[in-house]
Amino acid sequence: MSTYSDLRQEIEVVRKNLIDKQTKMRDDLERFLRMEVTEAGISRSFTAFAVETMKSTVALCDIVSKLIERLEEAEKLR
Repeated sequence: MSTYSDLRQEIEVVRKNLIDKQTKMRDDLERFLRMEVTEAGISRSFTAFAVETMKSTVALCDIVSKLIERLEEAEKLR
């Protein structure tokens, strides 16, 4: 069984992962918006960007779910 301190440390790691993923998504969006592509290339570029965004969104949901679980466990230990 985890201690409150263990859970707090785990929450901090999850929080950092969330911030890192958010930063990556923001950087990807800014890079996509700065791209100058031809009409033919824009479809390919947008598709790649959309796929990466979906992957990042799923990862963010997983991170938030884990954070909520850990917070609930920590609250029970208080």
